[in-house]
Amino acid sequence: MRLTKILLLFGAGWCFSRIFLSFFRFQSLGEFAVLPGFYLATLLIFIVTFRVTHLSGVDRITPFILGVCTDALPFWFLRPGMGAPYTVSNTWDIGLVFSSVTLSLFFAGVLFFSDLFNKSGAKKSGINPSLSPFWFSIPFILTILLFRTSYALTKHLPNEERSIFIQGFEVHHANWGILGIMIIAALGPSGLRFNKITLMLISILSAFFLDQFSYLQLNLVSDEAYEGLISLAGAVFSGLVYMIYANILLKRR
Repeated sequence: MRLTKILLLFGAGWCFSRIFLSFFRFQSLGEFAVLPGFYLATLLIFIVTFRVTHLSGVDRITPFILGVCTDALPFWFLRPGMGAPYTVSNTWDIGLVFSSVTLSLFFAGVLFFSDLFNKSGAKKSGINPSLSPFWFSIPFILTILLFRTSYALTKHLPNEERSIFIQGFEVHHANWGILGIMIIAALGPSGLRFNKITLMLISILSAFFLDQFSYLQLNLVSDEAYEGLISLAGAVFSGLVYMIYANILLKRR
């Protein structure tokens, strides 16, 4: 796929999120916030896993979802109920728009240089990323167990001492996970053939995100909510679905 079309799809995703999906922001269904971008970010994990395991090229949906995610991700930090020092009350808040534009420009740059790398004729990795389902699942399970266990052992400490804060904003591990997946997705135009380490990295990054799948969708995100039934059930359910999906892909290679 040509770079122009990739960037157009990326921009269309950003505009779609900013103009249309923003109408759903600040809405809720019971205990859960309505976060369409979050749902598409979850879909991106499944798409990237398929693309890498099958060495497929850039599809039309990935750049579009990337554009949506670059607009949606800042809102996950700034929306009400996150305990942030600064929260937004409308979708056109200047801080939210600035963060969205900055993130979108960064990923547009990644897409551009990824395509440039491909056209340069740089040597691509010829490693076929075959990996047994066992070695894909183990990092995923261990990562979720590590997060849950470390929380149980350190929850008596102040949140500031056991979590990552940037300028007063708590960066949940799900945010790091989806950022990593987005970067891997944006590297698609480079034509790189990812190796076994990359597949294991995708497994770990997916665990980062899916461990907090239902937790970050709650209207009120708190320490108590993380160890609650909704959070645990969401992690187990989404984790099982993803592992079954990934294992089927790996077995059919």
